[in-house]
Parts: sequence; C-alpha cells; structure tokens
Amino acid sequence: YKPSQLNTKDNIQKTINTNTPLPPNGGGDGQVKPERRKAERIDYESFLNAYNTEVGDRLPHAVAVNEKRKRRLKKIIPQLKTPNVDGFRAYVRAFVHQAKPFYFGDNDTGWTADFDYLLREDSLTGVREGKFADRGIA
Repeated sequence: YKPSQLNTKDNIQKTINTNTPLPPNGGGDGQVKPERRKAERIDYESFLNAYNTEVGDRLPHAVAVNEKRKRRLKKIIPQLKTPNVDGFRAYVRAFVHQAKPFYFGDNDTGWTADFDYLLREDSLTGVREGKFADRGIA
C-alpha cells in the first residue's frame, strides 16, 4: 500500500529552523535582553521644600509627603514646562505672583490655596492661562 499523499498532518515532522541569519550588527552570541528603563526616583521632599520656600508666609506650609501627594506629584511633574524641581518652583512662584488675594485668605471663609491645591492639574492649567491673575475686578 502506497499513500496517495506523502505529506499529511500525521506524518509531517515538525522541524525548528535554527539557521537564522545574523542581525546587521553581528551579534548572535546569546540572548541580549533590552535594557530595562529604571523609573526616575523623585525626591518628594525637594518639591515640598521648593513649595514652602516660594510661598513664604503667604500660604500654609506643607509638612509631610503622603501617598496622595506622591501620586499627584508623579502626575503633574511631566506636565511642567521644565519637568523637575526648578520647573515646579517656577510654577509655584508664578502662582504666588499672579493669584488674586482670594487665594491667600481674603474671602468670606478664610480659605487659602495650599500645596494640595497647587498639585491639581486644573491649577497648573490656570496658571498657564492666567486664570488666577488679578484683573482689577473687585
């Protein structure tokens, strides 16, 4: 008995092609894993200190860095024009210079902006757009 078809799924042997060409840069001497990018370490205390320095005695000082603040800092830092402590310092300075007296407690409730308020994305956008600027409106 001679089968009419020589290659059937029952008799095909699976072979592994080990004759692959080398990459253009040579290589081929072992598995090279791509280098894992390490997450940049954020010195949260330096951001806290930058805030405290810039606001002076005009706004409440931030004392501790908790998980919520860490998350918000991680989120807002890449959005800064200069994504580092100096960029954050410039952002806080811009807020302090352009914010209306309302944000410093000159309102009916005595509310003031604070570190957490400045960690909000809306606050950063507002500073960029001049939303907090005092336009002489009483």
